[in-house]
Amino acid sequence: MSIKLLNKGGYSNLKKILITGGAGFLGINLYNFLKSKGYQVVLLDIEDRMRRLRNSKFDGELIKCNLGVDPFVCPKDIDVVIHLAAWPHVDYSYYEPKRTLKNNINSLIDILESIKNTDTSVILASSVEVYSSDHEMEFTEEYIPKPVSPYGISKTSCESILENYNRCYGIPYKIFRLTNLFGAYQLPDRIIPRTISRFLNDLPIEVDDSYWRDFLYVDDACSAIEKLINSSKYSELYNISTGVNTSIVDIAKLISETIGYGEVVVNEKSLAGKQRYNKLMINNKKIITDLNWEPKISLPEGIKKTIDWYSTNSEWYKQFEKSYSSSRKNKNFIIDCYYQIIKNIIRDIDEELIR
Repeated sequence: MSIKLLNKGGYSNLKKILITGGAGFLGINLYNFLKSKGYQVVLLDIEDRMRRLRNSKFDGELIKCNLGVDPFVCPKDIDVVIHLAAWPHVDYSYYEPKRTLKNNINSLIDILESIKNTDTSVILASSVEVYSSDHEMEFTEEYIPKPVSPYGISKTSCESILENYNRCYGIPYKIFRLTNLFGAYQLPDRIIPRTISRFLNDLPIEVDDSYWRDFLYVDDACSAIEKLINSSKYSELYNISTGVNTSIVDIAKLISETIGYGEVVVNEKSLAGKQRYNKLMINNKKIITDLNWEPKISLPEGIKKTIDWYSTNSEWYKQFEKSYSSSRKNKNFIIDCYYQIIKNIIRDIDEELIR
């Protein structure tokens, strides 16, 4: 079913969209972005695990389902499924490879099985992590994936599964590979919100001076995904990135300068068992040429927006204090590794609010 309206972006045929992993970092930002443009959007997630929906005063439709575990039937009036649901933390996948692979692959299969006899299309979120550790490469979509993490392997597998379902069942699809995102509602076990949280709480900053990454503000990622939603090109793969690499040390310095604190940078060695690589950047020329998209928000502007958001949403991010206060030398800094503790904290906060 399509809604015949004219939205702010100029499209005349708005689609009804289901976002899986809708209570996640990208999910809630994409929901807010698309709703502001006039789309009908339904979210699917296990629950509001990290209280993003509650904090944002979400008043839309949430389908509670644990994909890969619970039976799922896609609503019949959905035009496009944007499949974000996954265990997305690379470090988490090293500690929990079986769970990461099983969840990320099976959740996609559940979605595809639920729509294979319908006209619903799928847009799959993949990742820069499908690429290898060749330090000086700027990876294009034609590069053969050589993932170095269980998470990267899961995403490569999902891409292949989706392509197979297209060949076997005719499911129309598009795939995008995201660079490193940052912005509101990102958990503080990722480098930018972790560094911001530690600065705001007078904790020493931990960075590895050998790492360079391409950081994209989440609103720019949302605008790229909207381009994919409305593109008539199917069976396509797009990198979404800024095309600019920045060192982790420079990120820490930029955050420090923006907040107004002195520079505090501590070099940190890679976790044992991980392959260390320096630069990981994906080329964005195809999506710029094909879909007329380009990032609008500079790194300094995005960092300032993110700092401002965390500064005014301290109640939300401080539920994860045990994470951003922990060293990255063990798994305690990964929020999903102690989610039961987080659930208890959330429960206690909720009970206190009720009282």
